[in-house]
Amino acid sequence: MQRHLLLIGTALVASVLAAGCGSSTTYTPSGSSTTYPPSEAIRRGDVVVGPGEKISNLSTFTRFLNDLDHHKSGTLQITRYTSEGDPIFADLSTDGSVIRYTFDDSQDKFGGQNKGRQTTTCVGVSARHVAHGTTYVVTGCQDKNVPSELLFVPSSNH
Repeated sequence: MQRHLLLIGTALVASVLAAGCGSSTTYTPSGSSTTYPPSEAIRRGDVVVGPGEKISNLSTFTRFLNDLDHHKSGTLQITRYTSEGDPIFADLSTDGSVIRYTFDDSQDKFGGQNKGRQTTTCVGVSARHVAHGTTYVVTGCQDKNVPSELLFVPSSNH
């Protein structure tokens, strides 16, 4: 009886592993049911971080900061991919004076229980220079519980 249960358990584990190896990962942007791989995010002009530490469309981020400095309206989406390939979104829009900021980690399969969309209003973006690069954060946000870090740019990308 124990040997029979061991064989069934081994077969079950093997079938689960085989099913996992045959599946492909898809990405779903916030508020959508379409797949959203990094190549599509790059094509649409998102600032894309990952997989890994690679950053694409950094000039889009720089342009948004410039528009913000000149009190121009604009929008920006930053899409960071986790090591498992799940997207995490930071959406910013400004009328030239305030920033509407939405952080969305609802697609992060390993993000824990407190994941979802959080929106707040902020007054700016600041740069914090650290040893190996620059971290950009939203500042003056009404809701202090929304993650403030937008982007880390390694020194090699400047």
